[in-house]
Amino acid sequence: MTLKLDDRQYLSLALPSVTVSGALTGQVAINATGYGRARFVFTFGTPLASASLASLGIWNSSTSTAYVSISSAQLLPMTTASMSNNVAVIDTIVNSAYPWLYISGAMATSNQTVSATVELYNGTRLNPPTSTLSQSIVTV
Repeated sequence: MTLKLDDRQYLSLALPSVTVSGALTGQVAINATGYGRARFVFTFGTPLASASLASLGIWNSSTSTAYVSISSAQLLPMTTASMSNNVAVIDTIVNSAYPWLYISGAMATSNQTVSATVELYNGTRLNPPTSTLSQSIVTV
């Protein structure tokens, strides 16, 4: 990805590393106000046994509650082979009317270690930069 001078990025932890079986929900709500796109990067570990992921995707809301699934921001079902020690990426448009983003999904079987970070970019509704230096804010 090439950034322009007026691009700004915000990197945040969207899902701390957790081992899950059953429902998977994000522990962090992301406020993407002022950004045009969001890229979620999921990292999967080695499952404890044969595992499958029924669904995993991004949900949005106009506030920090009452989220609705973004149908175009869902991963296809995954199996042990496709998850084990792999990375999956969902890159989606941020709807300015629904800027709050959240992760939700279901681990169908077994325990699986998964974590996620989100990169917000294309700061379309932010103040212009005051410097020509690269501007990134990183929080952990």
